[in-house]
Amino acid sequence: MLTALGPGFAPDDFGPPWANKPAEAPEPDNQTAVSPEELRRLHRMISNRQSARRCRMRRQRHVEELRARASTLRSENRGLADRLAGLAHRCLLVRLDNHRLRAEASVLRRRLADLRLRHHHYYYHHHKQVSYSGGYFLGSN
Repeated sequence: MLTALGPGFAPDDFGPPWANKPAEAPEPDNQTAVSPEELRRLHRMISNRQSARRCRMRRQRHVEELRARASTLRSENRGLADRLAGLAHRCLLVRLDNHRLRAEASVLRRRLADLRLRHHHYYYHHHKQVSYSGGYFLGSN
């Protein structure tokens, strides 16, 4: 039976023990008393049912909390995956730019070496002419 009290519970489960007896059962009178052991057993049974119900409710809350946490973690994971993809793309762009800059630096180094060689050749050739011609080197013209 499924009630608002939970599965397996009837509203009468939480009433006094003699209220759960079938309608045909004779009414207890002063001469027919329920033994103390029977009362303890019934009380323990009711207490156990209530405890089991509380346990099921706690377990259900825990499961709901775990589901909510799993959903949050999935969402965070998607966000981190998106961020990682963005960073990987940025890393690729930086590597490509780095490669381009290294190639450009290599070209510039070759040009600088060529300019130095031309300058050295020009200076050496011009200085040699001045010293062989017997002229005076007065510095730059």
